[in-house]
Amino acid sequence: MSTESWMRELNAALTEFVAVLSSEGVALGKPDAQAISDLAVRKEGIGLELARLWRGLSIELGLQDTVGLPTLRDFVTRGSVPTETFDSLEHLCLQADRQNRINGRLIEEQISRTQVAMNILQQAAVNHSLYGADGRMVGMLNRNRSIDSA
Repeated sequence: MSTESWMRELNAALTEFVAVLSSEGVALGKPDAQAISDLAVRKEGIGLELARLWRGLSIELGLQDTVGLPTLRDFVTRGSVPTETFDSLEHLCLQADRQNRINGRLIEEQISRTQVAMNILQQAAVNHSLYGADGRMVGMLNRNRSIDSA
């Protein structure tokens, strides 16, 4: 496959990847656990395809498969103006990076909120001040209840 063909395929996969990252950001904002789970599976599959394509492009150019975008840019352009395909590839990489950082912050915020809620519930359990769905105080230890009545 030619360099241009590798880059076109990378562009297609990156376009899909950016769309999935964007959908993931929306799901993280709700939060929608099922959508997040489904998107994580899709993201992993696309990520594997991107790795394969990046490796193929790197090998095509005689570079290590761990080469970064700046090195790839220098090698592909060789001092000339980048092709439209490469410009698109670079733009998509930057979009993916930006959206991934946003999603990371959303995940950190969700973890923080969850940790605060867990701390509150754990303290309430220690103080025996939890309430059940019926509005009654939940007895953490009910010695009058047998295992048969549970």
